[in-house]
Amino acid sequence: MTSRLVRLIAYSLCAGLLAGAANAADPEWLGLIPASISVGGLNVERLRASQLGQTIFSALENGAKKSEDASTHATMEILRGTREVILAVRVVGPPTRVLVLLSGSFKFADLQTIARTIRLSSAAVGNVTVFTEGADFSVALVDGSLIVAGDPQTVRDAVEGRGPAERLDPAMAAKVRTLRSSYDYWQLFNASLSPLTLWALGGPSSELLRSHLAKSVREIRGGITFGPRLLVAFEVVAGNGQDAIAIEKAIRMARLENAIPGLSAELIASLVQSLDLRAEGDTVKIGLEIPEAELVKLISSGAEARQTPTNTDVVIQSEPENSGAQVSPSSGDTTVVTLPAPWPR
Repeated sequence: MTSRLVRLIAYSLCAGLLAGAANAADPEWLGLIPASISVGGLNVERLRASQLGQTIFSALENGAKKSEDASTHATMEILRGTREVILAVRVVGPPTRVLVLLSGSFKFADLQTIARTIRLSSAAVGNVTVFTEGADFSVALVDGSLIVAGDPQTVRDAVEGRGPAERLDPAMAAKVRTLRSSYDYWQLFNASLSPLTLWALGGPSSELLRSHLAKSVREIRGGITFGPRLLVAFEVVAGNGQDAIAIEKAIRMARLENAIPGLSAELIASLVQSLDLRAEGDTVKIGLEIPEAELVKLISSGAEARQTPTNTDVVIQSEPENSGAQVSPSSGDTTVVTLPAPWPR
């Protein structure tokens, strides 16, 4: 996966863009998704309506106001216009194939500004301009309402109105519809999950959980509902009942601070207290409540820390004896330090 694609995905993740506005009819993007091992989404409008979302977007807006970079302002315009984003992982690399779909209301000039900044080439496909980097990555704006980013062939198929040659499995598509209508943020992984997501379970205390997931998981599905308390609900489908029980025990042993660094002791205690974890047949059900106020506090404190100026002054109290260094005052508050020639090797 190219650095350009990583950057685009980072923009999406920082803004909480991973997709799904829930309505009864199938969204236009569903037919564009090729066979995938993972599909996920976040309802951006519901995120914006929550206190958590307002905190995230406020921090992004404040950061953009301080920037004179045209691509930063263009990115913010795209984020403001985004209602929904889908992220589908097709193949775990190298190279990893990821399809990103942003649905909303967009201006071509904003995408063009970003493409020029990261030096993408451009070509016309019909009446649509497709920006490309080599054989790995393309991005295009279709009809002003859908941004498609991913490998060039998939983007070209979307621009020309064709579905992918290898479509999303009907059973997986049905699960996507259900999850999308049930959660504000949702995620579906099939059996190929293990090499993609085990990075989130780092640390020696999670080794047992990593082992069970790698060997036993058939599917992980679920999502999050926003509100004063974020409601988290996921199901891990194992190969059999015994594997499900083993995974449940391993999850209980895993340490949250390893999976999610930066959590306060109070928040960890609250999460542990709210944890609803049980094995039912071949499925492990995980329920969790996260106080929104605690997450807002965590994000706000991080934003304040980034805005606090750091003192980079160097204070030299004396010239080290026999060091060869010479310290002499200069104009204003400047001090000149003359260092000796390096020792010969």
